[in-house]
Amino acid sequence: MNTSLPRMVVGLGQTALTLIVSFLPYIAQIQSVSAHVKPAMPDCGCRSTASAPLAKNPRAIVPQKIFVMLPAQVYSKNSMAILHDSGEVAVVPEDKIDKNGKLGKFKRLYGFWSNSAAPVEIKVAAGGSKFTMKVPGGNTVSATLNKTTGLAMVKVKGKLNGQKFANSSFVNISDHGTFWFETASKLQAYSKTWAGMRFKADYSALLGATAAPRGSVNTTVLGTAEGAVMGNYGWLLTKLAAISASIVGGGIENMAAFEPSTVFASIIGLGLAITGFYSPVKYGDPATHTDVANGVFGSIDTGDLDVYGAFIAQILDLLRLGGALLNSSTLWTLITEVMNELLEKPTHTLANGIVLKILYTWPADQSDLDTSTTFLGESVGYACGSSSDYLDWTGDDTGTGGLEQVTCLISQAAEDQVLPANFDITAKAGWYAPAGGSGQAFLEMYLQNPETGTLYGPRRQLTINPGVQSGCAATPVGSASFVWDAANTRLTWTFN
Repeated sequence: MNTSLPRMVVGLGQTALTLIVSFLPYIAQIQSVSAHVKPAMPDCGCRSTASAPLAKNPRAIVPQKIFVMLPAQVYSKNSMAILHDSGEVAVVPEDKIDKNGKLGKFKRLYGFWSNSAAPVEIKVAAGGSKFTMKVPGGNTVSATLNKTTGLAMVKVKGKLNGQKFANSSFVNISDHGTFWFETASKLQAYSKTWAGMRFKADYSALLGATAAPRGSVNTTVLGTAEGAVMGNYGWLLTKLAAISASIVGGGIENMAAFEPSTVFASIIGLGLAITGFYSPVKYGDPATHTDVANGVFGSIDTGDLDVYGAFIAQILDLLRLGGALLNSSTLWTLITEVMNELLEKPTHTLANGIVLKILYTWPADQSDLDTSTTFLGESVGYACGSSSDYLDWTGDDTGTGGLEQVTCLISQAAEDQVLPANFDITAKAGWYAPAGGSGQAFLEMYLQNPETGTLYGPRRQLTINPGVQSGCAATPVGSASFVWDAANTRLTWTFN
């Protein structure tokens, strides 16, 4: 079970590596020694190789089943586990499903973030006028919210390096989400509102058919009406986690003298990650969110077996035995294992801002590798084109031991409705002949959510053999192939 913890460290390492890589161009510029004078990039008229401009029709992407819910069975202390499709976030409420399937009173919430190996506990009181958040080790933050003024008094206290600390500040509630009081009120009254409904999850079809192929006829574990009610409940729970974590983050940001903010990094990260997926989770109106919940929150079915099949029984046991998850590493490490599996899969629901990063690097004893990256008929690179609607290029690095990076704006293209069902992103590279470079170089590709810094799926790292030229690089060195399902907002990819 504890093998998941090193994997979480890898997740932290990935994020740290992403930050380090972002500084490499500047390091390369400092180290570079110009061995030649290169002409300014010519105006080649090749910004786009497409026969006609892309016709844009922007729309907001509404992710389908971006949060997958695993409803608990009867006799459970926790009614469900909610996992984001990417594996970045999970939410588990403490409530009950009794022997008859009746939902019990909401007590508290546990939020898991992929870059933190332990959960955050959230408790709400006084109809939403107060909440407290706790992280392992006993450090806490509390907030008192004033509906009239729209302000929240945020207080933090705990220990860091053996020293006690305490501080406070005011934050504007609306800056960190909306409809807070309505959300908290609905959650605290939810079990009474649906006292007559019975939530008896039936997993027999799933647990008895773990080898069922993806795409088989979906089998739900709850009835249609029960599933919709649980979807609304999951939306409210996730909204509560997002807003409360964001308010805490805003409070810490306002505390100029507050140094130990790292103590609450998992809290701040939780709020950032949820908002980074789909902002209506944080800003939607609980009175009118049914259509959002029905599309964005979906109960597990046979179509999810390829990802969740090996974990369903264990998660159901966790929900049955749950309770105080904050201090039970044996229980919450299971959630982190599932989250890691989700992060590694090469298919995800396309939420805010997912991009493909392509990094071209070369040895310190070689000079001036030129690159060409093509996406949706447009190319960027020396003598290839300097700008594109969906390609962000760091520019021509003429030095030794350099780096050129391209960010492919996949989500933006999807929002503009110019993303085809099948497409490739290609990478080409070649040594600029007058500079005399030769030999091998390196290519790296990975999918990333720039809102949160989390990487999706594996990194593709290659040793490449560039060509030689004086203009636009023409030697293929790598590519990524994608399938885009606009109806299900799902992106699947392979690195070639």
